[in-house]
Amino acid sequence: MRKTFLYFAIFVLFSGIVLTLLFNVLIKNWSEDFEFRQEALSGEGQKALLLQASKKTTPYLKNQFEHKKIKVLIVPGHDSDSPGAEFLGVGEADLTLMTAEFLFELLRNDSRFEVFLTRNKNGYQKEFSSYFQEKKNEIIAFRDSFKNFMNLAFDVGVLKRERGVVHNSVYQDMSVKLYGINKWLNENDVDLVLHLHFNDYPGHGSGPGEYSGFSIYVPEKQLPNSQASLEIAQAVLEKMKKYFAVSDYLQEAGGIIEDQNLIALGANGSLDTPALLIEYGYIYEPQFLSDSLRPLILRELALQTYAGVNQYFNRKVISENGFSTFLLPHIWKEEIKEGNRNGDVLSLQAALIQEGVYPPEGRGIKECSLTGSFRRCTQKAVAAFQEKYQEEILTPLDLISGSGFVGEATLKKLNQLYGK
Repeated sequence: MRKTFLYFAIFVLFSGIVLTLLFNVLIKNWSEDFEFRQEALSGEGQKALLLQASKKTTPYLKNQFEHKKIKVLIVPGHDSDSPGAEFLGVGEADLTLMTAEFLFELLRNDSRFEVFLTRNKNGYQKEFSSYFQEKKNEIIAFRDSFKNFMNLAFDVGVLKRERGVVHNSVYQDMSVKLYGINKWLNENDVDLVLHLHFNDYPGHGSGPGEYSGFSIYVPEKQLPNSQASLEIAQAVLEKMKKYFAVSDYLQEAGGIIEDQNLIALGANGSLDTPALLIEYGYIYEPQFLSDSLRPLILRELALQTYAGVNQYFNRKVISENGFSTFLLPHIWKEEIKEGNRNGDVLSLQAALIQEGVYPPEGRGIKECSLTGSFRRCTQKAVAAFQEKYQEEILTPLDLISGSGFVGEATLKKLNQLYGK
């Protein structure tokens, strides 16, 4: 009995010593870890890590623009493995690629830019497909390190989690591609990345939804590349909203939305390059579904994006004919009336915008966007145009008020002004 008690006492004493040593080690490690977190996330430690603002500020980029080409990467959203939204046979990945190719040509033909495109009709460009495959482990490590650091920053309170618009989850393969693009951008010192998308929302079934219009997502203000991204987005917004309506979805009100979680914009502080993610409209909008109107609209969206980027650098984009749109000049040959939907109507709307009568009085661009559909908005604007040029259009016909019908006299005046 005494021997058993002695063994038990020795066991308790030994266990106590072990537990004390283990507790001291844990306390020491926790203390060192806490001190490391404090040092890493405050003062000079913070400045040394990713929270430091990107060097690619507006003054930096504009100075670069004066002395060298601005490097731009265009990323047509989604791909064959992740096709994105789809409506009545029209796919987002196809729309983004077509728009991206128009934008690529505009930038490639401008001596002030050096432009890259992640994919074409055959898939990802060799540089990117090889990069995703050969650097996969490095990309995953890159992704995880930034995620871990950001979680640490949130835990300690240096950064605040911001919950914005809810987005679809990204699958592992696409996550690697998007973080791979961010890693490639950082390594290649690219000045701007443009991610092109078309919007959708769940619940509208087989019919079109209730929302329409474009929006531009930018990095949330705590992210290192936020400042220049916002200013570039403001310039693009200014150009686009002349012709296209801003989204009427409540959370996209104003047209520019800060986002902390989109990988494309540098989620977790993973991107130094200024970044925009442009949702050019909702995929079920009729102008995207029409085979004849679609390329005209996408080309115009690309042009206004290009014009916005140039405006950021204090440059104006005007064609040889003096117009700021691809839709003019245009020759109209046939009468136009309510119910028509075609390229003639699209160019008519562009001309009416130039005249300052579209949208008509009492209406906004939200109701009267550039769609190629001749409806009430266009009819009222045509009537205002006819009254503006009353002596040439109405007086010879003994009319006082515009009819809104594009007949011979109205066609003649349109061609005189915009058919050159």
